[in-house]
Amino acid sequence: DVILLIKPDSVHLYCNPVNYNYLLPYVAAWRNLHFHCLTENEYEDEEAAEEFKISSFVDMVRDCSRVGIPFSSQGHLQIFDMFLVEKWPIVQAFALEGIGGGGFFTMKYELMDVSVDLWKTYGKMDPVSLESLLYEDLVTFEHQWTNFFANFDTEIPFLLELSESQAGEPFRSYFSHGMLSSHITD
Repeated sequence: DVILLIKPDSVHLYCNPVNYNYLLPYVAAWRNLHFHCLTENEYEDEEAAEEFKISSFVDMVRDCSRVGIPFSSQGHLQIFDMFLVEKWPIVQAFALEGIGGGGFFTMKYELMDVSVDLWKTYGKMDPVSLESLLYEDLVTFEHQWTNFFANFDTEIPFLLELSESQAGEPFRSYFSHGMLSSHITD
């Protein structure tokens, strides 16, 4: 199980301990990430795990007024039906006395279908491309950036004595050198 709630100033992620290690490399660098996850020992108690999932969901949406839901999968567009959403187990559990949020989820929150917006995002960055970007391109970029600053420190020990133009010269030279194989001009 995975629940992802993206807010303007934070991201909430519920997952079980099995998924935690798989998800962590992809989300560890996200700012203001709030994990809702039990330990493996805690997760063994099925009833406690279900209660934790429900209370995590309630906590995640607590200060929201609208909730976007990816209702359709790409290529299988469905008409958004908030009453069908109300039948989802996690949403039904929201109404439970004691651990739920109290009342019907669809009456408390404005629901909207975000499927089309997600497809646009997925079209720009599919999971395989993202993995390649994170594990290959980003590693190369970090290596180049580290080397650049190592050279910058070595070549210009008295940075405060330089003019803006002189201080920026290594940046311009490094950028120009990097663009030699590109068809883009600076």
